[in-house]
Amino acid sequence: MDNSSDASEQVLILELFDETTLAYLRRKHTGGRSGAKGARYEDVFAAVKLAEAARAKGIDCRHVVFQTQVPLRFVDDLLIYDALDARQSYFQLKNSPTVTWGNGVDGLSSDFVGQAILSKVDCQSSFELVLVLSDSAAAQRLTATIPDQLRDVTRVEWFPWDEPLTLLCERWESELSALAWLSKQAEPTFHDLAEVLGILCGTWALHGSPATAHDLIDAARRLSPTLIRPLVAEEDVLRTLRDDFKATLAIIENFSYSIVKGFFAWEARHPNGTVTAGVLSHDCLSENFQAFQTRVVKLAPLTFESMEDELL
Repeated sequence: MDNSSDASEQVLILELFDETTLAYLRRKHTGGRSGAKGARYEDVFAAVKLAEAARAKGIDCRHVVFQTQVPLRFVDDLLIYDALDARQSYFQLKNSPTVTWGNGVDGLSSDFVGQAILSKVDCQSSFELVLVLSDSAAAQRLTATIPDQLRDVTRVEWFPWDEPLTLLCERWESELSALAWLSKQAEPTFHDLAEVLGILCGTWALHGSPATAHDLIDAARRLSPTLIRPLVAEEDVLRTLRDDFKATLAIIENFSYSIVKGFFAWEARHPNGTVTAGVLSHDCLSENFQAFQTRVVKLAPLTFESMEDELL
């Protein structure tokens, strides 16, 4: 938020509320930033939402903006703005089983009511307010007790939490299915999911916001290009396969290949019935893959064994 927009937001808050409320929102933002270093639950949630945006939108996730610790907002842990759907989603996260809506100006319900008032005036698009809880019983309880004035704009969402990330991914694999979609592996294990999640969390912590989901995932791929699929159309990937490369591979008996999530996957069948298979480390859009194609064409192999070193 630049200085001009910050000033206009302050004017709007003073018109809708008062000086005390403006001071409260300033303190809330400062406190949020100072406490952000250990916000693991919030980081994991944002990372999974990034993966969900990529799975839902593909390359169009470049229109989905993520922002954390949103200044001058009552509900400020995470804002996701989808420009294509013209929708803003504000998230507040609580990693505790004892959460209540509360009463009075310091209560959770007061923040949600304040955000509803502000968003109804300020938003040029539709919006929703989401309370995210790590405790399923608390989520059920707070869903049943959403204050009447919030029911049309508020929902409660349960999101799991466990440590370390490998345990989280092992126990809650179905809830984290977007990570499997984003992984380069055709059938990722929970260890693969934890690796993808760790890279996304690190990127989210380091990159800064606001940023688009596409930019954040691209940044994650730059940190670790061998774990995450590229967000490109399949036909763009297929165009990277050179004709002379395809002709070279066509000569090799009992050898086949495919493109899986932007990566070159191969399989060799042996006379004794065994199969050797694998996926190249770097995606098909990388300089590494272009160099691989050049080496294979130059080698002109007639058998799998004669090119095995290039694949493994």
